[in-house]
Amino acid sequence: MKKTERKMGKKSRLKRARREKPELSALLRSLQNRRNAPREQVPFSQLSDPLELIFSKYRADDVCLAIAVSQLWLPNISSQVKHSLAWSVLASMPPERFSGENELTSFGAFADFCSALYQAFPSFPMLEDYVPEPDWGDIRLMSAGVARRIFYGACVERIPDFIEAFRLGTSDIPAALSDMDTVLRLQDHVISQIDKSLVRDANEISSGHVEVPSQSFWEVCGPAIRSAAQTTRAADSLSHELIVKLGSAQRPDTQDEFGNAVMSGEATPYILLDIDGTMFPVCLRDAPSTILEYWSARRLTQTPGTGAVTEAVSKFLAERMPERTLLPGPAKFTTPSSRLGQDFAAVMLVDSVLDFILVLRPENVADIEEVEQFILQTFREGTEWGMARRNGSIVGIPKRNASSPGVGDVRITVVIDGYSTALSSVTRPSTGARLVWLPDFVTLFDSLRDPEELNAFWAYVDANEEMIGPMSRSIPDLYASFRDTDGVLVEGALTPTLMILDPHWASNWRHSQLLEYWNNAPPAFPDDCCASWEFGPPAGEIYTLRSRIRRVHTKGAAVGHCMVYFVCEDSLADSDVLNRKLLLMLAHCAADATAQRKDVLETEALFQRPRITIRLLPDPQTLGSGSGASEDAASHPLMSEWALTTIDEKGSVAIQARVNLARVQSELDSPIDARFEVECVREWIGGVSPLLGLSVRHETQEGLDGTASHGIRFRLTTVAREVDVPETGFALRPTSEQYKLARRELAKLILRVGVKPGRYELAAGQRIVSSARDEYRSLVHARIAEFNSDSLLEFAISRYDELTTLHRNEVARHHQSLSHEVDYDREGSLSEASEEFLRTARNYRYLIEACLSADAPGARTAQTDSTGSLLAEIDWLLVLYEASDVLYNEVEVGGIEITDDFVPDVFYSDDGARRKETFARERASIQLGHNVSSVDEVQADDVVPDWLTKIDAAFDKDVGFTFSQLTQVLYVLTRWVSLGGSKDFRFGYKASPDQLVDILIPSIDNFSAESAKKIISFLTLEREQVRRLIGRDAPESDVPVWEHNKRGARLNIRPLIKLSDGNLCWGASLAERTSQVWMQSIRNGFLPADFEWSTVKIAVRSIKEGIEKGLERKAAEIFERSARFVKKGIDFRRAFSKERFDDVGDFDVLAYWPETNTWVTVECKYNQPAYCIKDLRRLRERIFELPPGKHQLAKIEGRRNFLTPRIEQIRSLLSWPQPSERVAPKIIELYVGKDLYWWMRYPPYDVPTEFLQIDMLDGWLSERMPRFSVSPSPGP
Repeated sequence: MKKTERKMGKKSRLKRARREKPELSALLRSLQNRRNAPREQVPFSQLSDPLELIFSKYRADDVCLAIAVSQLWLPNISSQVKHSLAWSVLASMPPERFSGENELTSFGAFADFCSALYQAFPSFPMLEDYVPEPDWGDIRLMSAGVARRIFYGACVERIPDFIEAFRLGTSDIPAALSDMDTVLRLQDHVISQIDKSLVRDANEISSGHVEVPSQSFWEVCGPAIRSAAQTTRAADSLSHELIVKLGSAQRPDTQDEFGNAVMSGEATPYILLDIDGTMFPVCLRDAPSTILEYWSARRLTQTPGTGAVTEAVSKFLAERMPERTLLPGPAKFTTPSSRLGQDFAAVMLVDSVLDFILVLRPENVADIEEVEQFILQTFREGTEWGMARRNGSIVGIPKRNASSPGVGDVRITVVIDGYSTALSSVTRPSTGARLVWLPDFVTLFDSLRDPEELNAFWAYVDANEEMIGPMSRSIPDLYASFRDTDGVLVEGALTPTLMILDPHWASNWRHSQLLEYWNNAPPAFPDDCCASWEFGPPAGEIYTLRSRIRRVHTKGAAVGHCMVYFVCEDSLADSDVLNRKLLLMLAHCAADATAQRKDVLETEALFQRPRITIRLLPDPQTLGSGSGASEDAASHPLMSEWALTTIDEKGSVAIQARVNLARVQSELDSPIDARFEVECVREWIGGVSPLLGLSVRHETQEGLDGTASHGIRFRLTTVAREVDVPETGFALRPTSEQYKLARRELAKLILRVGVKPGRYELAAGQRIVSSARDEYRSLVHARIAEFNSDSLLEFAISRYDELTTLHRNEVARHHQSLSHEVDYDREGSLSEASEEFLRTARNYRYLIEACLSADAPGARTAQTDSTGSLLAEIDWLLVLYEASDVLYNEVEVGGIEITDDFVPDVFYSDDGARRKETFARERASIQLGHNVSSVDEVQADDVVPDWLTKIDAAFDKDVGFTFSQLTQVLYVLTRWVSLGGSKDFRFGYKASPDQLVDILIPSIDNFSAESAKKIISFLTLEREQVRRLIGRDAPESDVPVWEHNKRGARLNIRPLIKLSDGNLCWGASLAERTSQVWMQSIRNGFLPADFEWSTVKIAVRSIKEGIEKGLERKAAEIFERSARFVKKGIDFRRAFSKERFDDVGDFDVLAYWPETNTWVTVECKYNQPAYCIKDLRRLRERIFELPPGKHQLAKIEGRRNFLTPRIEQIRSLLSWPQPSERVAPKIIELYVGKDLYWWMRYPPYDVPTEFLQIDMLDGWLSERMPRFSVSPSPGP
């Protein structure tokens, strides 16, 4: 037997413990013996006399207010024991001891009193050994339907969870619930009366700190405290034992008695202090713990059983757990022949684990042995079982995946009934059950992100049990560590033999979680059960909430003090994607339209209530259609069949209505203004008002109609299917835990190779990074070799196809949003999504290419978890590859830092991350068409009209098929279902080469089987070619991710993967992406790889040369729109040979504004984009560095040096007019390219040249024209 000691909720060095090793009992006994060892008892009077002397000089009520103000001053939060002492002394002093000779009516007198009090306070280093969370009403608790502000940081950790546990434990004791509600009302009253700006922060205070509150705080806090009891009528609703008259409180005899009372929560066992009939709240911040202890001592005598608690726990779970996982009780475990006597609160089916949740009193915990034995024996024998509810029905757990849980899938969770904060213990029986105290149960199950996380948490507990110290095994601390560390407690290479968790981890973590929750929470929830809803920050004025227990989404908006919700319960078939989207879109549109018109609506009587909840039910007779909305159905009203379902005592209403989704589809198809948004508002307020005996005022209707001309905020875009993939999907990305586990493996490797902790930069850093990369590569290759190659390839291709599809849809959504107003940052959202996609896509490509090129396949089947872990390891490998290349090519300053436990951290320059984010946002802005002119793009079609004909001929000569045929084959792979290759849309298709040929021949005009086979062969990524670079015979040691141009065999240009049975596997979205790569590369004048195709290279080079000439023509054309004096392609040495100018080449564009004597020189260059780090260095060298004196910037510098001293001569030679004003010439240099590259925004050294993309030039000129053409004001 083991004994588990605990002191629930107390923050002290005697931290609570749960499941400990046998030696823990000895440790606790040692601590207990020390505490009980005989020692000299110090009279309490030594503590109380100095305080009593100070108090006796004042009036009792003034002293009471002064102590309360001092205690509530936030920087004094860590001196709760000192203030408890003050309250204990004050409440025990007889009224006649207060002389009243001094007054506390001024702030000066109050400050003097506090100073004297603080000087008289003793030190309590063992009791005040922590700083509670310094909050001021940041956390709320629902009480009597109201979200009340409470004090979180106090003597009891996680006080909201203890309060909830108290409610569960006393659900059948109205007086107990009333007492707790009273103290919450007291706290809420005082917090609400004091503006948070008057409360100084306490972030830098130490344990036991005291200081005099500010005058502004004193001025408002005193009245708030004095009015609290009367305003809340606290005395009428509190148990009379919790009100103490002045002088009647009992003092401890010794200091130890006082300390023990503090530890047990009984130092001030009352809520109100009665001074001559005026009630003052006592220790308000700690008042809930007083209620906890008061009722903990009395509950056994009133309700000795656990029936009510079991029922309350069952309801608690039903409000938080998805219906699909939960069988709520109370119910008894029963078989055909027998039945257990205990009621279970619930049974949960989480993945394959069956969790029986049983509530037991501490003295009955030993009963679990018999219960566990009976249940396990039932499962061993395969006996039928069920759960017998109180109404006589017997229910069972449905099978999952056609199988029932076995004996190894059974888990029993014992919830130990009790909510006291005092030290207590239970004898742990011999059982495999999980024992969880009731407050800890609340913390755990209220915090779970999903039921499946429960299994991961218990696995984490078991994995770390031997390492974690016995005093660190409380469930809340373990769960907080689990969440904060993403389930990886040891992140480095060194595993400690003993780890002590921060004893305040759970409390701090829970506070941060609840703080985020309430910061994002709406003013009111869709119903009275806030625990059933999850949500993030509001998007503008719109709140989006999702039910934790069923498939329900809701959109909400505030109108004055009224929250309006539109609730969508997913009752439609999963296959009916269109109408599900239409329903959600209507809810969003109605909420947004309401929020946008709140100023018009808020005076309506309808909104003088806390909440209006409207449940939207799709009308089955007027659904939307994939072929377009029915004109007849769309003509019917938007909403109908209004019904009032509930109305509560505060006036909040729940209503339901049928909605015409055909009308939604029709009206949002091509809106020209906000008329439909107005219709949404008019329909719902017009439907709800009569149900409540109200009517909508004429002024409101006119006001709504006046907003119909506003800009469109909602539009339904119907896009023809271009790629044959499912409409919805889920992108598999590694979890944070998997990333950390992968990094831990890297840390272990770094330890093994002998690298010492430290910071390594530049060359030294590059050597270490390269060494770690090579070792880690071997590990990744070994991991890949464990899998069956066909299984891994098919799984990875389907998931990569899914990822690519979702990203394409995300990009399309951002582009579609340009047609209407939005409340989010488009550029930031798109840049973040693109960055994440590029990173994850890179990992998938490596996985597929590495698996394909591996020597020996294993036997392991690819699944979500295993593939996620593999992707995480690949991510770290590619981070090392990139870091090594960056440092080797000197693209950026950086290195690697190895921590003491060998965790690596690759770092770059201090502002590298900021620059990267800024550049990504600009690229996203360009992608969305912001500040660019599409008519100014330079395309192959504009400069080489017959480029496709020439490319086709060249391909046919060099490769044996035309480029057009290649793209047509890729189109067939993209539209596989539409062209008859398959019946169902999938992520990833598979077919034999012959099947491909059979589909290709009728799908492409004048296409032969021979051509089909050639192209299929060309598009197949061959195993032996993946690691081979063009021009080299020997394969590389790995997939050559450091190279781009010499990689002729990579997934992005050859999307077909041959499996071991000869079938070919591909993804439709991947084929479409391959088509884009080929088409964009050729149209831009480059091959996607340096293929040895001489004729094709000539044809492609002609496109590049055409684009270069086109850039010069377009740049001149743009300048000619704005400037009168423009020269294109002028070479002054040739144009004015008599002047014998130096040969500095031609000015692609030279423009002049005489009004301001402004000159603009333009250099047009077209460079091949950079696709890898080596390319990035090449681009930098070409523009800025090599060859010396002849790189592109050097030529621009030469023209600058030519023009500057000769500017008047040049103006005269060109016969351009003199400047309008006598001002010095201003020369602006532009470097204009087809695209914008990294080095153009962040040059390796400062240059006076500005870099622009050609389609941004017109906007640049438009912005600067006023400055170019307006003469400067004359000087004084």
